[in-house]
Amino acid sequence: MDRANSAKPGAVGESNNVHISSLSMSIQSLDASSETMNTAKVAEIKQAISEGRFKVNPEVVADRLLETVKELIQNKR
Repeated sequence: MDRANSAKPGAVGESNNVHISSLSMSIQSLDASSETMNTAKVAEIKQAISEGRFKVNPEVVADRLLETVKELIQNKR
C-alpha cells in the first residue's frame, strides 16, 4: 500500500478542489432568484386561501397551461 496516496481527509498538505461549470452556476442563481420571488407570492396565496378570498379562474388556468405546453414543444425542437 502506498502511504503517500492514502492520506486521511483533513490531513496537512491535502488539497481538495471542486469546480462548478458556468452553466451550473447560472442554473443555481436562477433557482435562488425564483425562490426569493415566489416566497412572497406563496405567502400571499396562503393568506387568501385561509381568508376564503382565493378564487380560481379556470379560463386563465387553461390559457397558461396551453402557453406552457406550446413553449415546451417549441423548446424541444
